[in-house]
Amino acid sequence: MPKGKTSSPLRIGVPIEWIGRPELMELVAQGHMVIAIDALNDVDVALGPNCQNWTDEMFVEEEKKDGTKYRPYSNAMLIAARAMKRSGKRASAA
Repeated sequence: MPKGKTSSPLRIGVPIEWIGRPELMELVAQGHMVIAIDALNDVDVALGPNCQNWTDEMFVEEEKKDGTKYRPYSNAMLIAARAMKRSGKRASAA
């Protein structure tokens, strides 16, 4: 669920079949660019079953004790991608 607009938008590449996922549209609403990819060289982070071991289950939404909903795996991915972007390194499929 979007918290607002990001001041550090990322270009996030995903497999074409994921392009309409509501979880990814939340990232777009926050200001990130989500694009379907077949080449990894122009994105800050790539998501997919063969990239960072990302699976459908990792889009899970959880709830904190105060009732706030969040996506732990997506949040961790965004934090790591921003850190790599700031350091000048690129996230890559490993």
